[in-house]
Amino acid sequence: MAKHEVVGYEYIAVALGVKTQTVRVYKTRWPDDFPKAIDDRAQVKLVPRRDADRFIRKYRAAGKPETTPPAHLIIDLDKVVGLDYIAMHLNISLKTARTYAADTPQRPEGFPTPINTWTPHADPLYLQRDADIFIATRLIGSRRRRGRLNATPATPDALAAAAEVNRLLGREINLENRKQLQEALFGDRGLPATELTARGPSVSTVALLALYAQHPDPVLQQVLAYRGVVTPEPTS
Repeated sequence: MAKHEVVGYEYIAVALGVKTQTVRVYKTRWPDDFPKAIDDRAQVKLVPRRDADRFIRKYRAAGKPETTPPAHLIIDLDKVVGLDYIAMHLNISLKTARTYAADTPQRPEGFPTPINTWTPHADPLYLQRDADIFIATRLIGSRRRRGRLNATPATPDALAAAAEVNRLLGREINLENRKQLQEALFGDRGLPATELTARGPSVSTVALLALYAQHPDPVLQQVLAYRGVVTPEPTS
């Protein structure tokens, strides 16, 4: 268990086999035992996972089988970042980052969703993965018209990535050809489309980054490398 893992009430509800609203009743019934929120001002309460597990062990109904909540309900605060992280990596002011984060027409497409409620007393927090996707997309977009498919310079890295795509597919494709790329990713590799357009699954950098976060496919990784996006190594 990571040192700074936190969970919400849904985690406790799944582990106890009750509804989320029942967990709020438990909080009122056993206030001394119920885990304390890391930020009681936030609308969405997050509590230390260790404290939640301690409460679950104590109040799980006798004879009820142990249920392991799904991993997506666990947040590692070591992998959570704030607006200062986004501002630093985009080389913008914190004030500009706050403007981006606000729910206004100035909010850029693809800006990450915070894991907490933004109040005057607490800036929003984001999963680092989501922030990194937005940062990479923004940087690529500033050079390549918001991630649209444009001609890519024939750099050594781009050529190497294209060659690796062809090797993995067992045939040659033109990575600047939208239709061929769609066939390779969503046909040959069987990847799910994260965004649909009038011409089929989107192959914009924004869409492919989101897809890679969920499906770290080696061909997809090389397509992104071809576009100048560095990604973690696939785990499978």
